[in-house]
Amino acid sequence: MAAATFWEGFEPQSLADWEQVVGKELKGSSLDKRKHHTLDGLEFSAYSTAEGLPANSADHLPGEFPYRRGLRTINNAWSSAALIAFEDVKAGHRQALHALNHGADALIFDGPVRNEGDFKVLVADILPQYVSLVFRNLPALELGSWLLQWAKALAISPFAFKAGLAYTPDQLSDTTQFRAIADFYRQQLPSVAPFIIRLAPLRAQGAGLIEETALALAAGHELLFNLVQSGLKVDEAAPLLQFELGLDTDYFGEMARIRAFRQAWSQTVQPYAPEHSCSSATTLHLIGGTQALYSLDKHTNLLRLTTMGMSAVIAGVQSLCLPAFDQPLGFNDDFSLEFSLQIQLLLRHEAQLDQVVDPAAGSYFLEQLTDQIGQKSWQLFQSIEAAGGYTSWEKSHALAQLLQTGSEKRAQALAARKQIRVGVNQYPNEQENLADWSPQTLHNDFDTLRFAVAQAPRKPRIFLMPIGDVAMRMARLNFSLNFLGCAGYELITNNGFNDLPSAIQAAEVAQADAIVLCSDDASWATAVPALGKAFGGKTILVLAGAPGEAEADFQAAGFSHFIHLRAPLLASLQALHHQLLPL
Repeated sequence: MAAATFWEGFEPQSLADWEQVVGKELKGSSLDKRKHHTLDGLEFSAYSTAEGLPANSADHLPGEFPYRRGLRTINNAWSSAALIAFEDVKAGHRQALHALNHGADALIFDGPVRNEGDFKVLVADILPQYVSLVFRNLPALELGSWLLQWAKALAISPFAFKAGLAYTPDQLSDTTQFRAIADFYRQQLPSVAPFIIRLAPLRAQGAGLIEETALALAAGHELLFNLVQSGLKVDEAAPLLQFELGLDTDYFGEMARIRAFRQAWSQTVQPYAPEHSCSSATTLHLIGGTQALYSLDKHTNLLRLTTMGMSAVIAGVQSLCLPAFDQPLGFNDDFSLEFSLQIQLLLRHEAQLDQVVDPAAGSYFLEQLTDQIGQKSWQLFQSIEAAGGYTSWEKSHALAQLLQTGSEKRAQALAARKQIRVGVNQYPNEQENLADWSPQTLHNDFDTLRFAVAQAPRKPRIFLMPIGDVAMRMARLNFSLNFLGCAGYELITNNGFNDLPSAIQAAEVAQADAIVLCSDDASWATAVPALGKAFGGKTILVLAGAPGEAEADFQAAGFSHFIHLRAPLLASLQALHHQLLPL
């Protein structure tokens, strides 16, 4: 007789049963209200189940078409790239060697190389058979000649190079040299990718997660089409293409987007009927997006870069580059470079994310999110194709409009705290040091506001007045500290007052430029007129709370500003600022 199983005697439970129990816990509130919507238009459900898995997702395996789960089958190793941005080749060479000595096994060179002499200086002492190299914006055929001469000088095979040439889509608009470039690299330097398409700059300029994915598909397809039209077979053309995509801090969204892009690209290649399935695979280089880095509270950028890096490597990219955490302040020195490399070393040697093939496997949520991103990106890609392809679509000013709309949406979300950025529009650093700032470091309106306050002859002083119910006054006190702290004012705080006369006397002694009433609603009836009588017309009065229908009466009493959860953060601070520091 078979042994009894643990679950014998228990009634089988369905999803409907579970939802009924949860509905009771939520007191009748719908689970649909628990859905989360991101700035990129993604919808995160409250829960995910096996029933919601995309069709055939269980059949997707690592290293197999459609490459949703990555290209690797043994491990999850990736190249840790360092961005070497330079104006002088000697400085670039020195920083490249420093990066290699601090954990980098790939280098991205971004700077002027005028001739072969400059090239020799830049790459001196580097062994290209052991290091992956990417060169941005250099003439492809000239660079190819320099690489061959370098291989000859080192007495190594040109086949030993692991390198690539990176260009933005607009730099690939001249199709006249495509065939010559393709033939040269296929014959002379077959392990060098001559067309790494850089979409990351568009991400920094306003393209969202969905938009960048679709733009990469469109730009890649146009290049593939032109190469095939030149006479190459798809199995000859497709391996010449690689992609550089940007990252933001949407941890799961970025992870799913990388998986979705690999699958979408394989579908893009399929109509060309490749003989080999690997022609539908693509190499992905991910780089941390500068749009997600901020001048304010700059060390928080280290956490943002860590989030970006984890998303990328868990999704199985071939290389990852994390820029300097203090890049918004114009830094890119050895110290900053080391920090960014150390994040990758931690992910590899501490978290050991290079040891497991497809660490994200088995997540219903991620599989559903991958499909959602894939569908939205494919729709936009099809609309670009219907407009004649990437170049025609861009020339119609559609790209400029997309970037402007995206940039404005991002700024509005930051201003209204619909997108939280720690240190910028939430939890400001009271000890922020702006000594390194200049007008060139101002990247958003919060930067501009903080810089104006810091540069003022005298920093405005705001007195916070907690009275009334202890729990409510402390809640509104902490809210006000967070809200007003985003402007960098000097905030005078205390634990609260037991009576209104004591609070008024303390405010008079403080001689502040503004007073913020932090109290429970019940105290407004006496506190608002009393403060209006004592300070109206002499000191700016601010109410922490939403006055509702009483707003006109409170304004008549002398209160000119109201800060609360529904108040637009940036607009409220700017209005207060114009009173505190009039132009």
